[in-house]
Parts: sequence; C-alpha cells; structure tokens
Amino acid sequence: MKKFLFLCACLMLPFVITQTSLKVHAEEDIIRKNLITITNEVEVKKGATNNYPTVFTMKKGTRVYVRDTFVGSDERKWVSVVTNGYKSGWALLEKFEVPSPEAGRKAFITDQIEIRKGAHGGYEPVATLQKGMMVTQVDTFMTFSGQLWHKVDTGRKQGWLESQYFQNYVDYYGEGTIIGKNGVVRKGASIDYSVKASLSQGTEVNTFVKFLNSRGEIWYNVQTPQGIYGWIKSSEISVRLY
Repeated sequence: MKKFLFLCACLMLPFVITQTSLKVHAEEDIIRKNLITITNEVEVKKGATNNYPTVFTMKKGTRVYVRDTFVGSDERKWVSVVTNGYKSGWALLEKFEVPSPEAGRKAFITDQIEIRKGAHGGYEPVATLQKGMMVTQVDTFMTFSGQLWHKVDTGRKQGWLESQYFQNYVDYYGEGTIIGKNGVVRKGASIDYSVKASLSQGTEVNTFVKFLNSRGEIWYNVQTPQGIYGWIKSSEISVRLY
C-alpha cells in the first residue's frame, strides 16, 4: 500500500509543478511591456496579495512597465510594475489595459537632443533635434527602470527621446483674434518668457497648437501677420475652429 501511495505521489508531482508554473506565468506575454490603469485609486501593494500593505496609489491613465506576473491561490492575477519616478510594487491585473499608441499629437522639443533607434541611451542616434522644433508624437514607452521615452517623427526621421526633452501639445488649428487691449506674444508658454510681439485688439493670427502649462494656464502657439511665431495666453485671444 505504501509503495502504491508513493508511486501515486511521484506521478502527481510533475502535474502539481506544471500547474503551479502555469499559474505563476499565466500572463507572461505582458512581461517587459507597458500597461495603463483604467480606474482611479489603483492600489499598489508590497506583495502579490491584498494582505500586503499598500505602498502607493495610481490615478487613471498611469502608464507602467510590467516586470513580472503572478496568479494567487484565489485565481486573481497580479502584475509587478514600475512607474515613471521609479515607484514599484504589485497590483491587480484587472485594473489595467494595454495602452493604445499615442500617435498624432504635436511635441515641442525643449533642448537640443539626439533621437535614438530604440527607447534606451545605448541605441545609436538617428538624428539631432534642435530646441524649439515641433515634431509629431508616434508612441510612448516606459522602461524597466521607470524611464519614459517618446517616439517622434520629424517628417524625415523617426526616433526615441527621453521625456525630459519633450512637452506634449494638442493638435489645434484655426484662426484667432486678439480680444484684449494688447495681446502679448511670448517666446514660450508662460509669462516667464520674453516678449516677441505686442498685438492690438482685433488683430487676426493663425493658431497651431494649444498647451496646458504647469500652472494650469492654457496657451496657444500662433503666427502673427508679420510672420512671428510665439505663444499667447488663452485669455487674450478668441480662437475660431476650422
């Protein structure tokens, strides 16, 4: 009888090991990829169960890099993630989805920088962008260490650059009319930048993109009748969409 039980145990062992392996790696196809949160207040735990303490929470729309996956005894699926800013922990997979490519938005280059063949400093450069250039965003990727990279299109080349050299803008084309006594066009989207032109009330300009700065102010990138490009605060202009 003992020999029979021992033989059964030996036969069952590979099955148990296989099932455990399948559970642990059930979602391994998303490892080394990005996910994005679909709800607010997503709790990130110290370990892959709700019994572990919460180390931080994430808002809806937070992009993360997936380092590992795990399926608990209750069949709930967990992912080990890192965020931009190097925060890491475990969260329930049901709180995430695969992000869509962030294509079509305009980007403002904040400093001279090389764009690279891949989303890492070790990839070879494919082009050099100058400060102040406008490029089109093609995609976004977060790395294992939590670095955020953007893929951009210059019209001639495509390449990747770190987010610190990049600011997002929303496509926005139309005609604008100065509504204040003086519309002040500045070098950048903040009153901290120097003045490039002063426009009288009623002056019409071409508008290209709308930008929300760190102070919560909306600014428009415009071209004056004299061909000067710059930024004007939304309270000084009325924009008519095409």
